[in-house]
Amino acid sequence: MPLEPKALIETEGEELEELRRVEASPRDEVNVLRVRVESEDPFARDLDAIGLPLAAVPKQPAPGPVAPRPVSAVEALTFAFTPERWALRVTLASLWLVIPVLGPLAVRGWASEAHVRLARHHPDPLPVPRWRDLLHYARRGTPSGLVSLAAASALLTTLAFAFFVLNAGLWASVLAGGPLAIGLLVGGVLASVTLASLVAITSNAVLTRAELGRSLAVALASGQVWPLARRGVARVLWSLLLFTLLAAVCLGLGSTLLCVGALPAWVVVEVGASHLRHQLYQRQRRLGAPAIELPDAELLPSERHLLAVGRLEERAR
Repeated sequence: MPLEPKALIETEGEELEELRRVEASPRDEVNVLRVRVESEDPFARDLDAIGLPLAAVPKQPAPGPVAPRPVSAVEALTFAFTPERWALRVTLASLWLVIPVLGPLAVRGWASEAHVRLARHHPDPLPVPRWRDLLHYARRGTPSGLVSLAAASALLTTLAFAFFVLNAGLWASVLAGGPLAIGLLVGGVLASVTLASLVAITSNAVLTRAELGRSLAVALASGQVWPLARRGVARVLWSLLLFTLLAAVCLGLGSTLLCVGALPAWVVVEVGASHLRHQLYQRQRRLGAPAIELPDAELLPSERHLLAVGRLEERAR
């Protein structure tokens, strides 16, 4: 069913005169965001004069794919290597990881920013990480970080349950044998796989909503998680499993470089995970999943600083 255009928002005075967001129907396989700015506000006028995007949204966003592309775990894992000067971006983000708690959250927020920009078809989906943006990204990464922690706890609990049931089934098979023991073993395996799968698809949906919605309230909105999680379950599970295996190889290779390589490897995996969720979300949307409303775009702290000192146009080049 085609999506209804979002309401026109009108403001007065020095605020933006008009901001209209048009979202294409699922049949178009792409969501298009058009932003038109006509304002006397100096901040918006300066951005418009130098041809820069208002609040990090390009004035003419790059069009989405003409035809749907298959979900690729390899493409997701290699996404961090696609931008210009990718080595600089990965290295700077890796330096954040040496900061306890704040650093990992900032990397998670940086990856979340990439997810939002991918959803908007931004021409530069993975911005250069800057120290001035560290706290901004840490706040951005907190919702998805909390969700990841809860998902990891649920998965570990499921694995512990699976180990207990399998251990009990094996001992029952050895000591008693018979169909009852075999049934207990098979039932334990099926229950463990079902629980693990349920945790995986639910956590993927909640993480997607946390990254795109930028808040726990959006991530855990009542009645919104399952309609997204239940779309394309088989593809989601297969993609998550394949990505997990590739990520383990990437982290293992990184750890062999005197453990220092584990930092950039972790950055690559974090960014790749967000890219994979983007791919899965686009596929789930084509299958009829409800759309997640993107928050209002905003300039990064570093971009606001460069605008204040008159160097934002130089950075855009």
